[in-house]
Amino acid sequence: MHANGFYEMPKKNADEPRTRTLRAQVNNGTVLCDEDLRSIFENVCHRVDKAVLLRDRDTGRPKDLGYVDITCTDSELENIIKVINFEAQLLVNEAKPEEMAGAAPTAEAGAIAALVEAHSDSVETFSKVLFVGNLPPMLTSEALTVLAQEGGLRARAKVITDRETGYSKRFAFIDVGGDEDAARLIEKLNGFELTERIKVPEMVDGKEELVEREFKFKLVVNEARAKTV
Repeated sequence: MHANGFYEMPKKNADEPRTRTLRAQVNNGTVLCDEDLRSIFENVCHRVDKAVLLRDRDTGRPKDLGYVDITCTDSELENIIKVINFEAQLLVNEAKPEEMAGAAPTAEAGAIAALVEAHSDSVETFSKVLFVGNLPPMLTSEALTVLAQEGGLRARAKVITDRETGYSKRFAFIDVGGDEDAARLIEKLNGFELTERIKVPEMVDGKEELVEREFKFKLVVNEARAKTV
């Protein structure tokens, strides 16, 4: 107590573990669900309380943004952020107070539920993620979603594109509702053949011209495996 009669607020100990919320920007297509995001942090942090990858309500696709609750000291936090940013190639920093403001009147670091409410229309999760390779170059996420949903399957697809060019990398991830849907979709799409007409350069009368040709693409589908840090 000070001489003036007022109590002095205790100072925070930088070496005392406390819960804080980290904001993780995901741009490399390797984080597919909450579990993937959590596992990345668990490789470098002893206590990960919760991880949430935000999703769009209408499409079900990841928003390339997640929030992770961890408990650690200030010095540990600095090292955790450096390691994950470098090795996992994510952009991680502490969530700012204004990100949580408005989500709930008393929102504090660690309030994942409030953060999700503030930043996402929905956090619907799918229990299985499938990898789809050898896609036709012009196939869109919307077209692949329609194909995957045929027969009443609960599925949402995302074709991965190059950040600089916007061109398809010719692989995608499909979120499915569960084991049964995953098995049905693998049986349906693995080896499924799609055709696409593509313009290719050919010599015509001694000149190189773009000629439209039909190409066949046989899809490769299996259960996705997250890239480890």
